[in-house]
Amino acid sequence: MSSALAIAAAARVISRLIDDRVAAEGLTALQGMRTSVVSPEQIDGTDLQAKDDVSPKINIFPYHVGLNAAWRNAFEPARDRAGQPVASPPLAIDVSFLVSAHGTKELISEVLLGLAMQALSDSPQLTRDRLRALLQVAPGPPAPDPLLLAIEQSRLADQFELLRIVPMNLSADDMQKLWTSIHSRYRPSFCYSASALLIDTRNQARDGFPVRDFAATTIQYLRPRIERVEPVGVVFRAAGNQIALIGQQLRQDGIVARFANGARSPLDAGSTDARALIALPADLPAGVIGVELVRALDIGAPPVKDVNESNLGVFLHQPIFKRTGPAPGAPDIVLGAADPGPPPSRPLDIRLLPPPLPGQDVRVLLNEIPESAQRRGYSFPGDIGTDPLNDPVRFNLSGMANGTYLARVRVDGAETPLDTDASGGFNGPTILVN
Repeated sequence: MSSALAIAAAARVISRLIDDRVAAEGLTALQGMRTSVVSPEQIDGTDLQAKDDVSPKINIFPYHVGLNAAWRNAFEPARDRAGQPVASPPLAIDVSFLVSAHGTKELISEVLLGLAMQALSDSPQLTRDRLRALLQVAPGPPAPDPLLLAIEQSRLADQFELLRIVPMNLSADDMQKLWTSIHSRYRPSFCYSASALLIDTRNQARDGFPVRDFAATTIQYLRPRIERVEPVGVVFRAAGNQIALIGQQLRQDGIVARFANGARSPLDAGSTDARALIALPADLPAGVIGVELVRALDIGAPPVKDVNESNLGVFLHQPIFKRTGPAPGAPDIVLGAADPGPPPSRPLDIRLLPPPLPGQDVRVLLNEIPESAQRRGYSFPGDIGTDPLNDPVRFNLSGMANGTYLARVRVDGAETPLDTDASGGFNGPTILVN
């Protein structure tokens, strides 16, 4: 790879090519001429303050730098999803140069432009040895310029791709716009592109471990498609639940259901290509659950690979109140004594199945019954204990009016179901605040 001095090195290579061709022509009027690398107005002045007497000179001006499209897409992403560098791809760029001929004597500009274009046309691609020779600085005396010595060490000759000098056939309109943008009087000129410059990065990427072994196999690609999940809402049962995935190409060799928490379940007996029956894992948390079908494939080297992944289906896994209250079958809900505060509050402890896990959003929803004119309703966040499997979820109630309230708990969007009476009205679980 080249260093950050690659742009300057490319400009020096082009200027040396032109200087060598002008010197070989042996014209007296051009003796001692050296190609410059500056903005054109520094030679001729601006369009408002032009210079009348300009010595013969060829100038190259890097007016545009762009990313090289081919090399830009040749590497994997340089950073992972956390923003950490995992690769060190080079900065691949193309540099566009304006080559212009300057001089006040008759025909001198035309001679210079012809020699410059011939020099660059004869060297469309430069070998590594030629690049090193063009960048080499004479030892002196006088002492060589330190900047040129630094450019000589730019490693331009050592990069993967050889430097190419490509002519750019700009239209008269584009050339006029270019000269107008640099506020200089128009001079005989032509444009070239130096491609591609590969500038090394200074980022230190994390190197992965070496590959110890490899294996491969060939299978038919049949992607399962999940159209819906039945039922959409599943209430937790200690004995286990079953859901059905409805779709296409659902039954394949080695296919399993993979849940959002990483748990896996094989397809139950009776599954078909259009209907896959799946038992829910015992440790599946409450909430909005994602499930997909994957084909576990052993290619001869661990681990087993997941292939033919389906789209994601979702369903609600609804928690329930743990029924270990004071009365047989009563929900485990304990409303503690009031704390005067400040602010005044009352602890409410509730045990759920499955127990909420750290990081889950848990809220208790309270609605007054019978419904009053004020239609009172409250919502309070819960605090999951240090031992989620055994500790209750604690809610601190504050600012509540006295009364009887229907209680629901929402865990990551899935709510506990309410009890109903013979007429279908909601009648529990309840808490009494007094």
